[in-house]
Amino acid sequence: MTKFIFTSQDDSWDLALAEARESLKPAGFSLVRWLCRGVGLGSAEGGFSDISKAVRDSSPIFIRHIFPVDYELDFFAAASGASLGENSNISPLLTGAAEKLGRMPSPEKPFSVQVWEVGSSNDFFPMKGSLARQICDYLETRGFTQDAKNPVNVISILIDNNHIYAGVSAAYDNLSAWPGGMRRFGRGEERISRAEFKLLEAAEVFSMDLSSFNNALDLGAAPGGWSRVLAEAGAEVCAVDPAELSEKVSAYPGIRHYKTTAQEFARKNTRAFDLIVNDMRMDARESAEIMLGAAEMLTEGGAIVMTLKLPEAKKRAAMDRALAVLEKGYEGLRAKQLFHNRSEVTVAGRKRR
Repeated sequence: MTKFIFTSQDDSWDLALAEARESLKPAGFSLVRWLCRGVGLGSAEGGFSDISKAVRDSSPIFIRHIFPVDYELDFFAAASGASLGENSNISPLLTGAAEKLGRMPSPEKPFSVQVWEVGSSNDFFPMKGSLARQICDYLETRGFTQDAKNPVNVISILIDNNHIYAGVSAAYDNLSAWPGGMRRFGRGEERISRAEFKLLEAAEVFSMDLSSFNNALDLGAAPGGWSRVLAEAGAEVCAVDPAELSEKVSAYPGIRHYKTTAQEFARKNTRAFDLIVNDMRMDARESAEIMLGAAEMLTEGGAIVMTLKLPEAKKRAAMDRALAVLEKGYEGLRAKQLFHNRSEVTVAGRKRR
């Protein structure tokens, strides 16, 4: 049996568990325990790459990140190791990681060390950084190359209440290249709202090149974060919302604000768009109905990105109903609960041909 960590949003732990059970049912999946809400320790038969493939093939919506548990150590003993080498407190992890990296399909490819934490270990952040540096130094002296931004292989380390779970895997097999699936973006002064990160993350997850869109429609645009991101990428943007946009957004020459509802705009519009986005706060099915009607404003094969706001209870049922509505007008629909989502999922698709 192979142990592995899997993560999700803390309020979607039950949905992530259901996905793990379904995708790994043939492999005899078992939940060992929850380390905290949204971070679980599971086990299944087969190697980690086989487990990863089964999860990926199921197109999980709520499982965000996974990594194998090859080693378990005491955090304080590891972090307090005065020297490296065969007698170091972290020697099992050091030597084991080097050996496993050497057996990877591409051992010459760059690696990164990802250390993150849950539980009360948060008070020991300096030791966490020291632990990562020790591992990097050890591996680099043995001929491996570190590249934190574009790793091919990853040494994942999770610290849970003074206990270490660690494993070595291909970055691709972890579902996300970020520790725990926690995608981070720089907080530039031009940022309008945190919601911008949802669109940026969605573009990565769904492999969408925002610069490829020329004419975009942003429904429910205020205060204008998504419109700003699209304008920055080079699109002409129609921002639709009865509310005011941020002054920062109004200054963009590529953004035109229509102070009206999405429904009223659709009745009067004569333009065609190659992208429609929607981050409106409303019932998921109602929002999906608006987007279904908006398909008439899309060019052939035009794309959509939208969020579906989910209720506290029966989230999966509400999401499935909304997706069923969208399927009437769109194809290739993909849904994912992103790190920057909260009680919602982000959906992307194309107008049916």
